[in-house]
Amino acid sequence: MNSLRFVTDKDVVILKLNKEELEEIKKYANARTESNRNAGNHINKIFMNSKGKDHSHSEIVGLCGEYAVAKYFNISVPNFVYDQKFFSENKQNIKDVGNYEVKTTHYRTGRLIIQTKQMTEENLLTKYLFCIVNLNPTYDEATVKIVGWSNPMMMSEYGELLESDKNTAWYMEQQFLYPISNIKKQTYRKGDDL
Repeated sequence: MNSLRFVTDKDVVILKLNKEELEEIKKYANARTESNRNAGNHINKIFMNSKGKDHSHSEIVGLCGEYAVAKYFNISVPNFVYDQKFFSENKQNIKDVGNYEVKTTHYRTGRLIIQTKQMTEENLLTKYLFCIVNLNPTYDEATVKIVGWSNPMMMSEYGELLESDKNTAWYMEQQFLYPISNIKKQTYRKGDDL
């Protein structure tokens, strides 16, 4: 494990999202929340969380990370819009952004967590990017840190297993993630085969 190069503070990519970008993100978040409710997603059957925020807040945080990753990799918005997942016959094969899965949190000490059900054979090398989102309470600006990445194969090798009655997942602390700079940037256009 000592031969691997892990992420340091200088490797973290920081992107700012402005009010116009957040307005767009809120539209997608509301659509995602509504799709989840209509699909019977158990999380979104409860409309308010313990802090009194609508579950679309969680979607906004997630989409801030996805939007920032799309912005960083020059992937146009139509190529990352989450609605594709609900209307595609092959929804399990569509990634969050381009060829990447994006995991987000608002906790600055958060860690990358991958559910064991996501660790399928065809998914072992999928890059999971980890973002920390600092969202202004008025939803008019956000700072997104793209911390680093890992994949299920590396998570099962070097991560920690969390087991509970309801779920099992692998997690990896931020300092053990790979730097985002290890991923080659590509430009995607609407209609590209991702």
